[in-house]
Amino acid sequence: MRRNQSASSVNRYSFYWIGVVMAVACFVLAFASNTALVARFATAGIPLSWMAGAVAIIAFLAYEFSDSEPAISSETEYPVEVFEEAEEVA
Repeated sequence: MRRNQSASSVNRYSFYWIGVVMAVACFVLAFASNTALVARFATAGIPLSWMAGAVAIIAFLAYEFSDSEPAISSETEYPVEVFEEAEEVA
C-alpha cells in the first residue's frame, strides 16, 4: 500500500477487481456451459454464468457507491480571495 493511499481506497479498488474477475468468469462460464465440468456444478434453476454476472454487478455497484472522498455540500463557503481573483480576471 502506498503512503498516500488509505485503507478505504484499497478496499474500494478490491471491489473493482472482483467485478472484473467475475465478469470474465461470467463469459468463460457461458462459453463453457456445454462441457461436462461446468455442467456438473450447474443448477437447474440458475446457470453459473448468471450467478457470476450477478456477483460482478454487485461488486461494480459496491465500487461505485463506496466513494472514499466526501461529497461537497452545496453550502460550502469559499474564501473571499477566490471571488476577488475572479473579479480581477473579468
